[in-house]
Amino acid sequence: MTISKDFLINNAIVAASVNAVVITADANGASVDLRGYDGCAFVALLGIEGDTLSGSVKFDLEMEDSADDSTFANCAVADVLDKAGAVSTGAALWGTIDANAGIPNHFIGIYIGTARYVRPVVNVTGSHSNGTPIAILAIRFRPDTTPAV
Repeated sequence: MTISKDFLINNAIVAASVNAVVITADANGASVDLRGYDGCAFVALLGIEGDTLSGSVKFDLEMEDSADDSTFANCAVADVLDKAGAVSTGAALWGTIDANAGIPNHFIGIYIGTARYVRPVVNVTGSHSNGTPIAILAIRFRPDTTPAV
């Protein structure tokens, strides 16, 4: 199948959930309204680390969902996929950055649950005095209806 420009424009909507900023503390991304869409992919883009990363100084990428865009909770593990397939750990963890050799890099997490709202979460462990630049894009996909082409 050939992917045309019209297919991408009508079937995938991209927005920034976390603007490219240096992160030193926990951060919640902007929520994504999935009304009319079957899912959302988050793409985290990480720049060069400002601190030495390890098992005790790291970033965890997680997802939370909500029915009302107000009260968020960790997504069910079955509702989140990472680039290797199904997530198998709690808190809907779709990426861990705990080694300097692992970045710059990108991570992909896909939400396939049924809640109306979803957001990415960056959980910081340890002391990050210099931080690391992180941006997260949200890509809603498979709309219920598409415009006539």
